Amino acid sequence: MISDVFGWNLINARLIADQYAEEAGLVVYLPHFFIESGPAPLNYMTDPSVQFNRMNKLPLIVFVANVVREKHQKVATIGYCWGTFGVFALGSKKYGLVDACAICHPTVIPLFTPHWPQDIEELDKLILFLLAGNEEIFTPDKVAQTKESLDKKGADYTIIEFPGVEHGFSLRGNEKNETEKAATIKSKTMLSHGSSVT
Repeated sequence: MISDVFGWNLINARLIADQYAEEAGLVVYLPHFFIESGPAPLNYMTDPSVQFNRMNKLPLIVFVANVVREKHQKVATIGYCWGTFGVFALGSKKYGLVDACAICHPTVIPLFTPHWPQDIEELDKLILFLLAGNEEIFTPDKVAQTKESLDKKGADYTIIEFPGVEHGFSLRGNEKNETEKAATIKSKTMLSHGSSVT
């Protein structure tokens, strides 16, 4: 798992990792990619000097993936929000370190995915997208670009949109909102069962 910008400090991520391990009977890794504690700075999506940017974190993500790959025959990766840029890389032809990819409410912005939509064109593995219906970052035009790119290359992929939910729903959904709570549960179930693709 590659978390969102709240990383290991968000207890939801750790709980979900444990649920995946228990429900799917797998070893699940949730690396702590952030040194500092507390939430991400407000400017993390625009300031390339902060440690959340792609250039600072991608080498570490690739290093961890290589270590995991050495220990296991089959490897799947799930990325949430910020973490999806790492999934794009690990599932690409360049790195090829995973057998399947799940991408949840991706944060596709120039700082993280500077070569979009080439980032999606480079994906070379089974792909599952779980998207929020009320999405301000991965907008409908990006969804359309994604489908066009993947269809063009004949990729094996599935895109599922959850109507009425906000960005971040699959990792830190609002449990007081019944629609979002149901989508969070459904997405976790799909990701647990989807691990069988590997």
